[in-house]
Amino acid sequence: MRSFIRNLSASAEFCLVALLAFGLPVIGRILVIARRVMNVEPHPVRFDDHTVIVLLLTEASILAIVLGIGRIRGWAAERFRVGVSWKFTAMGFFLYGAATAVAVLVHSSVWAHRANLATHAPVSVGVGLTLPFIILNSVTNPVFEEMLEAGYLISALHKFGMWPAILAGAFLRAFLHLYLGTPGALVVLVTGVIFGLVYWRWRQLWPLIVAHALLDFLGLMHVNIIRLLHLN
Repeated sequence: MRSFIRNLSASAEFCLVALLAFGLPVIGRILVIARRVMNVEPHPVRFDDHTVIVLLLTEASILAIVLGIGRIRGWAAERFRVGVSWKFTAMGFFLYGAATAVAVLVHSSVWAHRANLATHAPVSVGVGLTLPFIILNSVTNPVFEEMLEAGYLISALHKFGMWPAILAGAFLRAFLHLYLGTPGALVVLVTGVIFGLVYWRWRQLWPLIVAHALLDFLGLMHVNIIRLLHLN
């Protein structure tokens, strides 16, 4: 197996890692699109403590396999560099602010044209997380997504130039978040471009992980508080 992995071409390696990391989510989003096209309401999604445990185990397994492939093929350590520092932590907070501003602008624009986007509503997602699992998800999921969607994907595509690599990562992020509906996917797309530019410039994942963790934590807390107060 080690010999097989070591002798893979760059294209074969990319396809293998992409299949491992994004195969099932991509198939899931394609099925959602297919149901929309056939005017069939997608199945509602339940996101609770049990889901977080399954997600954590799945992501940890995939990341371990991908890093194992990287060790065999001798990937440069810079690809997954996580430089924890005050500078990059502060940058993460600025990235969170930029993503929040993007969300406000996109949702304001969509609200003004909501009639034209009625068929692009988000999939129904039931969030029922307790605080420990909100924290757990907000710590682990950003590490997994940023290591693969930025660290691996952009580095693997850097030979095609900055914009192709960054846009590929941003469009993948948006596609994987189609369950959020048109506004949510647009927010993720623009945020992905911003995250990609930061990663391209500094080759550091920590600012992206910090911003992503804040987005996940505060977003899930907001949804959970609304649910608990029966305001939804």
